[in-house]
Amino acid sequence: MTSPTQLWPPSGLVVTSGDLTLAPVTDEDLPGLVDLVLSGVHDPDVMPFDVPWTRADPADLPRQFAQFHWGQRASSTPADLRLDLAVREHGELVGAQGFHAKDYAVTRTAETGSWL
Repeated sequence: MTSPTQLWPPSGLVVTSGDLTLAPVTDEDLPGLVDLVLSGVHDPDVMPFDVPWTRADPADLPRQFAQFHWGQRASSTPADLRLDLAVREHGELVGAQGFHAKDYAVTRTAETGSWL
């Protein structure tokens, strides 16, 4: 039987540092992440992100959030690597860490973004 890591190798990634664990966002993580976003990621008077995704209509945000993460997973290639990680503290979901690199094998550079 084919495993998830054979279909998408990053799905087997787990990074642990102290009380924190990061692993690729799964469909099972999405409802919990949406709940965190809807409860407030930042001061509403400040926009810390280049794209104001947290200001989406709360009725539309769950679908848009899921579509974004599905799209990241679907469009990731070795030449355009996109990886979103669920962040847990003591096993509790607390946010996300994103990683995006174009031509990483050549440039050895990437962009990251997070919210906790």
